[in-house]
Amino acid sequence: MYLSIIKKYILFTTIIILIYSLFAPKLSSFLYPIKRHSILDNFLKNTSINHTIDAKLFWQLRDNYYPGYIDIDKNGLHPLNEFPLVKNVPIEIGKNLIPIIHFSSRLISSYEVLLEKSKTKALLLKNNDDWITILHNNNEIILTKDKYIVIVFIKSISEMSKANGLYEYKDRDKKLLANKNWYVITVIER
Repeated sequence: MYLSIIKKYILFTTIIILIYSLFAPKLSSFLYPIKRHSILDNFLKNTSINHTIDAKLFWQLRDNYYPGYIDIDKNGLHPLNEFPLVKNVPIEIGKNLIPIIHFSSRLISSYEVLLEKSKTKALLLKNNDDWITILHNNNEIILTKDKYIVIVFIKSISEMSKANGLYEYKDRDKKLLANKNWYVITVIER
């Protein structure tokens, strides 16, 4: 009888672990590449249909595509043009932009900058025939080349708050965000 209880416990535990590994977003995309590709395809399909990047869907893509870590420094990390992946992106990127958030994993690197509204201008593509344009409007660009996808956009702080769930900012954060836009550059490896 004691052995029967142990077998049931092991079976139950195995089933719970299996269910968790199948449905936990970060773990399932790590274990099952098909899940990762599905997340990316759904994002690109939504963007193509709506001709705009949904900030909340982008946030979910970035967080669930492949497990990684986030560096946050409100004073800024390294200048954007010093990050290796950004150097090869065919988009005009300001030389002195300093990201405050960097999400990094084996398959995705994402940089977020708070950009003064007065310095925000349309995103410009460099002349580069090697990249295929999926989306290009004043504040959003998605490009692909080989196994890479580049997502760049500028959104308002109110859209950022909807995307990441930070609806109530502390006073010091309100000062940091005043008169700013959310500028994101993301490089994804398929």
